[in-house]
Amino acid sequence: MEEENKPVEGETVIVAAPEAEEPKADNGYKDITLTCAECGKEFVWTAGEQAFYAEHGFRQPKRCKECRPIHNARIDEARKERAANGGYSDATKSVAVTDDSKTILN
Repeated sequence: MEEENKPVEGETVIVAAPEAEEPKADNGYKDITLTCAECGKEFVWTAGEQAFYAEHGFRQPKRCKECRPIHNARIDEARKERAANGGYSDATKSVAVTDDSKTILN
């Protein structure tokens, strides 16, 4: 039986570092750089995020992580205002037409 290659006391042992692996993309996705529609800043949409978005049927993001909550807050505020106005904006009024007269309904 062959002797195992064990270090002898006082001997210097050189151990090779494991080869660095490139980050693996999830399901074939690769990190891509996008530009935010709000602030114009570039941001990375990671392979993992892309896989998550695809799995849940989401579209590619238009805004960076910093601008998304600000945009969503604006949208929520607009929805609340519409609900407070009966579902219509102030510019939208219902008009009932009878004969030649117009009556504005609120």
